[in-house]
Amino acid sequence: RLVSTDETGNQLLITSNHLNKAVYRPFIYNRTTKQLSKPLTKKGFGVGRVKMDWENKRMVITKSRNNATSDLYEVSLKTREAKVLHAKLGTSYSPSYFLGNKLYINTSHGKDRVGCAYIDMSSPKKINWVRYDENKDMYCYYEKSKGYSGIWSFGEGRSTTQIFEGHFGSEYTLPKNPKTELIKRAQKVPGSVADFI
Repeated sequence: RLVSTDETGNQLLITSNHLNKAVYRPFIYNRTTKQLSKPLTKKGFGVGRVKMDWENKRMVITKSRNNATSDLYEVSLKTREAKVLHAKLGTSYSPSYFLGNKLYINTSHGKDRVGCAYIDMSSPKKINWVRYDENKDMYCYYEKSKGYSGIWSFGEGRSTTQIFEGHFGSEYTLPKNPKTELIKRAQKVPGSVADFI
């Protein structure tokens, strides 16, 4: 499964279980040389979500313990050693994106619902909350190359999305939607009347 690419589009971060059907591990595929790297995690160390900071050459992954618990690790690309950043029973940690030295995550750390937070990679034990609502789950994302960020939220039987200029700048006005609609994501369409679909 394709996870992301570097800025050139030449290096592809993928997850695959081709070496062991029970365990997904991350790999880098080079489109120029047509070479697949060795697994980026040690043998038997499967992953859930993977996020690569191509600029600073670092990778974070989640490893699930059960349906309600996923631990967050930073993996050395040189040694393949995994260092626990956050692990707490009944808590999920899901990496969303890197921005400078900050890793933005969607997490339920110390809360009843999922919210958007970041950790500074120089002191990763502290959770810094960006968006949280006790009545709904909130998931943040950032489309840096497209110039917008967003919050997808779900609660009280309704799914909504908010889109912001740049990284959580001015909020775009989206068309009004019936309360019964479930909206998970919006896509910016340059030159269109509505800007987003």
